[in-house]
Amino acid sequence: MPLWVQQGSFVVTVAGTRVRVETGGLFGIGCGSGFWPGFVAHAVELDRPFISETGYRSFISIHADPAPG
Repeated sequence: MPLWVQQGSFVVTVAGTRVRVETGGLFGIGCGSGFWPGFVAHAVELDRPFISETGYRSFISIHADPAPG
């Protein structure tokens, strides 16, 4: 499991549907230097319901200053 702003890829099961989640910072760049984390979700099983008709959905979170420690 990747830590905050680290690059990574893993599969989770949500409501019986497998989803591949990839993390990599804002738009997949700057994951090691920015605090604008983002991730994308890909459908693993294209015949199952998914949050997007394309089988792909990107998420960008809000900016947050790093917390001490």
